[in-house]
Parts: sequence; structure tokens; C-alpha cells
Amino acid sequence: MKPLFTTEQIADIADILKLGQIGNIHRSPVLYRGQNDDWPLVPKIARPWDEKKNEIGKVLAREKWLLAEFRRQGVAVDSVPKEERDILSLAQHHGLCTRLLDWTQNVVAAIWFAVEGHKEGQQPVVWCFETVAEDFDDEASCIDAPRTIVFRPNHVTVRIRVQSGWFTVHRLKEGKTYPLETIPRYGRRLTKGLVDGDVGKLRKQLNEMGVNRASLFPDLGNLCKHLNWESRGVTEALSTPEKSGFVRGGSTGRRSSKCGGATLSPAQHGNQ
Repeated sequence: MKPLFTTEQIADIADILKLGQIGNIHRSPVLYRGQNDDWPLVPKIARPWDEKKNEIGKVLAREKWLLAEFRRQGVAVDSVPKEERDILSLAQHHGLCTRLLDWTQNVVAAIWFAVEGHKEGQQPVVWCFETVAEDFDDEASCIDAPRTIVFRPNHVTVRIRVQSGWFTVHRLKEGKTYPLETIPRYGRRLTKGLVDGDVGKLRKQLNEMGVNRASLFPDLGNLCKHLNWESRGVTEALSTPEKSGFVRGGSTGRRSSKCGGATLSPAQHGNQ
């Protein structure tokens, strides 16, 4: 069966920016989602957590328990909002299984999520979703939504702000949902970007643009993860005498500084 969506190829930054220029004749936001692999557009709560058992019918009960425990235990470690959408947004961004699916208005952030943590054999993907006014319903309950809806969350966590975060809320009927790309009213407004370029090179280019783990997840833990990754690229430069500022002469090493072509001895550094 022919897919409802269109497909594009992403080989470099230019292709990413081209994908970001997709216009929306409906004058509604264009959203993007980056994935490490070509998975269906289904929220985490509706993905089977045990592939050997058909437990999809227990999804609603699991969702109810997860949200209740998040409210009960979360207050011990942080402030937990009371509004339904705020609770779901906060829980989603901290990794809880919910019926939300993450999107962003920033296509460059989306490609980072596609290439970050890439493993051999995976097909990174960036989805582009052209929304329409009918996708939004500010009054509908997320839990009892009659259809999949789109909403822009309050900034209940700084991650939502820096990632330009949006969500789709997926309808779960008897614990089951259908991939967004297979539903006609949504699938025809989706574009799938297949990343077929050098993933490592793309990630380095994104880092040069200021898009990395530290900028998208602004906390000390993720800063350290980013620095650990970035250090791999500078280790060689730091260990090379000419690049690190150390010059060896004879049998002993001395630090030098070049200024205007002159090499200064350690004693001369105090005047610089």
C-alpha cells in the first residue's frame, strides 16, 4: 500500500534547512520530530513493553497508574503542577511513558535528535508535520481526547523552552492507537526526511551551530555528557606538541609562546 506521506533525502545541513523551509498554506505551525530509527509515530505508552506478550489491552490501566504515582511521588523531589496538560508535559520530558509524542518547531533541533546516539544499522529520520487549525483543541482533555490533537505546552521545564517543544496527544481507544502516518487526515500532511549523509559529520556541524546536548538539555549532567563527547575531537590536538603550546628542545621540554614569529622563553612570559 502506498504511504500517505511524502519522502525526502537528507545528506547535509543544506538539505536540513531546505526541509525547514516547507511552507504551510494553512498558516499553522510546521512541526518536526527527529528519531534515531524509522519507527512509527506512536507514543511510548502505546508501544508494547514486552514483545513476547500481547499486553496492549493493559495500556490504559498502566497509564492511570503511572500518572497517579508521578503525582504522588514527584512532589517529594520537585514541584508537580496540577493542570492535566502541564503534568503530562513535565512527565513526558522526564521520560515517563505517556500518550504524548514530542515535536519541535526547530528543524535543526530535530536533526540533532535524529543523529544523537546513532547506532550502526539504524535509519535516522526527521518527520515534518504541517498542522491545521482543526488539529488544535484547547478545551479537550488529553486523557479523553476524541482524536489526536496538537498543543503547545507551557514552559513547565526549561527543556521545553530551549527545544521549542510541542506535543501531539494520541487517542487511546481500549489501549490501542494507530501510527499518525497511517491516519489519512494526518498522513497526507507529513513528510519523512531520511538521513543518508555522514551522521558523525552532521553532528559536528550541528555542534558548530550551537546545537548539542548541553544546549538542548541545560543542566550539569548533560553538560558533562556533551563535554565527554566533544573531548574526543580535541584530544588529538591537545596531545600534539605544536598545537598544545609545548616545544621540545634537546633532551628537555620547555613551554613556548609565539608572538610575531618570535619564540619566547619561560622567563619572558611574565611581561606578556
